[in-house]
Order: sequence, then structure tokens, then C-alpha cells
Amino acid sequence: MRYTSPVAKRYLGYLVGVDPGDPAVSSMDPQERRGELFYALRRLLLRTAEVHPQVVVYEDVHWTDKATEEFLTLIADSLPTSRVLVILTYRTGYTHPFGERTYQTRIVPGVLSTEDSVVETMASLHSPPLYSSKRVMGLPTLPFTTVEDDPYIPPVLKVLT
Repeated sequence: MRYTSPVAKRYLGYLVGVDPGDPAVSSMDPQERRGELFYALRRLLLRTAEVHPQVVVYEDVHWTDKATEEFLTLIADSLPTSRVLVILTYRTGYTHPFGERTYQTRIVPGVLSTEDSVVETMASLHSPPLYSSKRVMGLPTLPFTTVEDDPYIPPVLKVLT
């Protein structure tokens, strides 16, 4: 199954720093390019969801910029007819930009007790590290070295490199 059209692939390539192969993409108005990129990302997400259900998590949405809010609003309109679950986390008091929808549920977790806070903290201290002991410029690196080795990059994005 093809996840993206050749045109969408150009915009996705531009996003990840790959030459889009079309000078028009690089030279177009940034607002127009952003709109095309948003539609390409939405198409990629929805087409991928046709094969396997997708879970998309955005943490700390209260810190997002206007462009991210616009993208979230765009994909929110596609959710009722797709196999995509979008999970947003944000602070109490933040109002997300796409309002209330019949197909969304807001869950407000309760405050952890002192005992539960200690248990969670201790558990996180004993979990295995995500980073390797190798350092580059004093910073820890991930344990994989190429895009192909990276288990966090979906196969559909690996074809763009």
C-alpha cells in the first residue's frame, strides 16, 4: 500500500531535510508550504491507520505553538472516520483550540497520594535508561546509530531517507 502520493512525499522529504526534488517546494510561500505539509502529514497518518490502528500522543499541548494547534485542529476533523486515537496531555486551565467534540473524552486524573508519589518516583529511578553510555560532545546518545536501526521511526518515514 502506498502511504503518500509523490507530491506529498516531496513535502514530507522537505520536512525531514531531504531534497524534495522539486525546486517549487523549496521556493514556495512558507504559509502555503506549511498547509501542503499539514495535508501530507494528515494523509500519511490516515493511510497508515488503514493498515494498522495508530495512537498519536502529544504531551504538554499547553506549550505548543500556533502552527501545532492548527495541525491538531486539522487532524481532529478526520478522527471520527479513522482508526486513529489522539491523546493530548495539558495542564488544567488550558483550552485546546478545537473545542468540544462528540467523539472526544476528557479525563482528569486525581492527585497522587504521597505514598503513590513515592512509589512512582522509586519505579522511575529503577527503570533501564533509554540512552547508551556513549557520549557525543558530552551528551548521552541513543543506542542506535542509523535511521534503519532506530525502532522509534516508523518504516513509512524510513523510505524518505
